[in-house]
Amino acid sequence: KGFPWKRLAAVAVTVFALWLVFRKINLDELFAVLRNTRVGWFVAALGVFGVTILSISVMRFRKTIE
Repeated sequence: KGFPWKRLAAVAVTVFALWLVFRKINLDELFAVLRNTRVGWFVAALGVFGVTILSISVMRFRKTIE
């Protein structure tokens, strides 16, 4: 089948994009904010995000079956 060049390119682009985003962030400030995060609200937000993504995926999957 050969080497997955498209997959490697996608990973490289993703790593580069993350580097662009995180290079300007002060990590000490980021960790200070994360330490002061209310865990309950953070978990609730992650749950809502997960349910939203899952719902959208299910709707798209059902649409492709029809």
